[in-house]
Amino acid sequence: MHELNEHSSIKQYLTIQEKYFQEFLKETEFERIWPGREYYDHLKYKYAFLLKKLYKLKCTSHSILDVGYGPGVFDYILMKQGFNVTASDYFESENAMHFSKNTHIPYIKFNLNADERFQKTFDVVICSEVLEHTNINLKNGIKKLLTACHENSILIITLPNIYAINNVIRICQGINIVEDYPDEIVMKNDIILDMRCHKRECTKKDLFEAASANNLKLIEHGNLYTSTPFNHPFLAKIIPPPLRAHLYGIYTLS
Repeated sequence: MHELNEHSSIKQYLTIQEKYFQEFLKETEFERIWPGREYYDHLKYKYAFLLKKLYKLKCTSHSILDVGYGPGVFDYILMKQGFNVTASDYFESENAMHFSKNTHIPYIKFNLNADERFQKTFDVVICSEVLEHTNINLKNGIKKLLTACHENSILIITLPNIYAINNVIRICQGINIVEDYPDEIVMKNDIILDMRCHKRECTKKDLFEAASANNLKLIEHGNLYTSTPFNHPFLAKIIPPPLRAHLYGIYTLS
């Protein structure tokens, strides 16, 4: 049931999302595994941004793949709004199976770090805050996502912005923004693994060049905020887009 559209206000998006988030809590025991309210409040503006883009792109009847679904809150909201969504992540854990069973959302195990290809294609592929966690470069990360696309698919990517104002402030305070290595190395089959959460945060130029290297046609790109306080109308006006916390790009293959 589509209660929203591309002309709905952010307030309307947040109201509907909150309703479905509360349903999600009841159906999935989400708070037993994740810090529910804190997690959702941090990402609710990004969910509204992505949802609004899907309406703007006329994707209400499209098949959608969400790569790196996390706890599945966004996929649950999409499903409740009437979208045909499939969730995907690199693990097939008890939590993932619990999520899929309780929400009735199809789940595909897929590891972007491994030499794998998606076995089916989708009309829309969303990869939001995922590629910075992988151990391959941005160009080849996007190349793997394209195995889930057909010639008319739309690809939506969001990434943390290395030039985000939060990072600029920390640098001015003398803080190193590059995530440190752990105290002990992690090895598997005599290979040292990089277990840092964010291997590398990108610039808009990085994303543009990686997409161009995969012959993608740009529909739209820019910067966005995903959490308060920077979504405050006053702060949103005075902080220039290049300093916003996240990058996004929307592409097509044709």
